[in-house]
Amino acid sequence: MDPQERLITAAIGEIEAVIAEHDLRDFTSFKVDVPGRRLSMWWKGPLPEIFAPTLAAIGSRGIEVVVAEARYSSAQLQELAAAFWETERSIPAPYRAQTVASATDGSGLEIGVLEINAEADRLRARFPVVKVDVTGRTVFLDHSD
Repeated sequence: MDPQERLITAAIGEIEAVIAEHDLRDFTSFKVDVPGRRLSMWWKGPLPEIFAPTLAAIGSRGIEVVVAEARYSSAQLQELAAAFWETERSIPAPYRAQTVASATDGSGLEIGVLEINAEADRLRARFPVVKVDVTGRTVFLDHSD
C-alpha cells in the first residue's frame, strides 16, 4: 500500500471510529481518490459538529475531506434493498432483478436486470431506483423532486 493510500485508509478509520463511538446512523458511504488525496463522504442531513476535530486533523495531513448530503443513509438503503428483494419475488424470472446495490451518493438503489418489463417496472416504482443496468446498457432514472 502506498503512503497516500495509507493516509486515506487511516482517515476512513478515524471517521468510522467517531461514527461508532457516538452511535451515529446517518452515514451513507465513502469514495476514495488516492491520487487527488481526496476522501468524499456522503451523509444524510447536516454533519454533526462532533466530526470537526477529526476532519481538521485529517486535513492537516493533506487529505481533503469533502462532505456531501445524501438522500438516504446506509441503514435506510439496506432496509430499502431488503424490501426491494421481497417485491422481486413476485416478478417472473426473466424480468427479476439480478443485483441490487446502494448508489454511492446515497440517492437510491442501483439494480441489474436481464430484460425490461412494464409490469416489473410498475412493481418497482415505489422504490428509489436511480440506475438500472440492462444486460450491457445502463439507464439512469431521474427521481428529482
